[in-house]
Amino acid sequence: SDSDVHYPYKCLQWIEQYELTKNDLLASNALWSESKQRLIFPVYDGEGNLIAWQGRWFGEGNDVKWYGKGSLKDTFNILGRSSDTLVLTEDIISALKVGKFVHAMPLYGSHISYDRWRRLLAIIGKCKVLIWLDKDKQSEAVKFARQGRALGFDVRTIITELDPKKVSMFDIKNILINSS
Repeated sequence: SDSDVHYPYKCLQWIEQYELTKNDLLASNALWSESKQRLIFPVYDGEGNLIAWQGRWFGEGNDVKWYGKGSLKDTFNILGRSSDTLVLTEDIISALKVGKFVHAMPLYGSHISYDRWRRLLAIIGKCKVLIWLDKDKQSEAVKFARQGRALGFDVRTIITELDPKKVSMFDIKNILINSS
């Protein structure tokens, strides 16, 4: 109930390390909760109903850094620029960055179930999908790519030393161009 778009300096400073801005937060409908000390990324269904959210904690002490409510791993939070390519990332920040160039969707983890693949096919149809998970999830990305291809998607993986959110915008653009 206390959520708004008055992001504190510490929140804006944190997001800037990923080459993102207050405008990116606003475009993603991110909210700040003063009482919870969380930057909240809401997920809405097709009718605009809140179905889940994930929040990044900025408070003092030891609390869970990322906390989610709702069934995030069943959501289809497709962000970014309209394109014939969809990039699947582990987290919302990576999806926001990659979404500057193509459609991107956070998995809110590193797993995509066969059922989620099937539902994604029903939502967007067959398209080019790039799976860009963190380097330590390389073998899982290859496995998930096989599942997507079995359903008719043109799926490839992107493997980089850095997590997508830590890759520069310049390098993201080049990686996406070279993945075509």
